[in-house]
Amino acid sequence: MVLAFLITTVIGKECRILYRESFTADQSMFQLEEDKNIYTQKLESLSDAETRSIRDKFFEKIAEKAKKEVGNCDVKTYEKDLNNLTSDGIVPTTQMGYFSIRTRRSKPIILWNSAINTTLLFVLHPDENRILAENNMKIMIKYMQDYCNIFSQPSNALLKPDRIKSILDVFLPNGLLLFMNHALIKQLKTKIEISMAS
Repeated sequence: MVLAFLITTVIGKECRILYRESFTADQSMFQLEEDKNIYTQKLESLSDAETRSIRDKFFEKIAEKAKKEVGNCDVKTYEKDLNNLTSDGIVPTTQMGYFSIRTRRSKPIILWNSAINTTLLFVLHPDENRILAENNMKIMIKYMQDYCNIFSQPSNALLKPDRIKSILDVFLPNGLLLFMNHALIKQLKTKIEISMAS
């Protein structure tokens, strides 16, 4: 299961979280190990603001670590991809990797896929099928670029969250990774087209 999905920026001094979606109600999955002061409290007794703060801190930590993991982009690839993005439907060359962050309950795996100034991240349950997650992300990247121009205009993640949500609802329903063959992809593509038209 995908516990959360994020879109962040990676170039510049600060990394910004442009979009985030949580797929689990279990807030202990987002409680960082170093939050010792919160260990004494039961998560159920925390207010909505405190729960949101725990989740935001976790997402910020992931964004920072992703920025370090992605490191310095290959300048030639960056410039080439930036020029190619003028053509519709072109998905830039992406870098992909994994890292993990220890939380109070487990050690979720973070799958990141980055190009130009944008990184897409899946926060995965530790036992999740990574190859399936990679395949799902690659397919989602194509549709995120087609319908949101996520790489050429990362700010679209802020301006068009409804489109991103529609793509997630189709390709990642409630955080579940789908085994996709060509027939299912074709069916989901039709569903996306209908969703984007309305």
